[in-house]
Amino acid sequence: MTTMSEDARKFDELLDLTRTLRGPGGCPWDRAQDFQTMRRYLLEEAYELLEAIDSHDRDGMLDELGDLLFIVLFYLVLAEEKGDFHPSDVIANTIAKMRRRHPHVFDSTTACNEREAFLSWESAKRKEKWARDGGSILDGLPSALPALTKARRLQERASSVGFDWKVVSGALSKLEEELGEFRTALAMETPEQIHAELGDVLFSLVNVARLLGLDPEAALQGTNAKFRRRFSHIEKHLAQSPHPLTLEEMDKIWDEVKRDEG
Repeated sequence: MTTMSEDARKFDELLDLTRTLRGPGGCPWDRAQDFQTMRRYLLEEAYELLEAIDSHDRDGMLDELGDLLFIVLFYLVLAEEKGDFHPSDVIANTIAKMRRRHPHVFDSTTACNEREAFLSWESAKRKEKWARDGGSILDGLPSALPALTKARRLQERASSVGFDWKVVSGALSKLEEELGEFRTALAMETPEQIHAELGDVLFSLVNVARLLGLDPEAALQGTNAKFRRRFSHIEKHLAQSPHPLTLEEMDKIWDEVKRDEG
């Protein structure tokens, strides 16, 4: 286990390495990058880290965390070069923010469980936002967030002021209501209404997942992976079959794979 001084030394070494890459005599590719060109790499590295986490790949996490850290430091050096702020400013700002948003740790308030800690965080964040610009607690979520994740975060923020179901059965009833409205829209064959009602169904389903303590984005990613795995068996049969398979034959293969998986 490394000491805090060793961690700080290694952090400074990586920061200096990044400055060297950007400096005179450094790497031509690194020197050519800016805030916008690095955006795609930031997103790619974040998703590669998520994939390693979902795969429980500890070596992959070690590697991808390093790649993501490097991208963050690259942005810090870019800002430093422009005179916007220094890396130490970012660190100091983050330390102050984490202390403000954890009053149940660093102040007199308490949090007995995860739910209370989350509400304490959201309350502190809400107070900061109102003090700064008086905006909505729903403001500030990145536009690039996946829709399922954004829906969950919107619901969490509304929940922090008490706008929430007390039990999951309420959210399930709402989901059933939205499914009924979706069926009605389908029967009326109105594309715009079908589109809107589908969104309501998905939003309600996210609510159910949230109240059950589940991450809808992760759940759907898991189902995507399962679908790819099972469909690959159908593709093998398609490649080996002398004639096109019927839907019934493909369904049979799917059911066999599902049964084998347990």
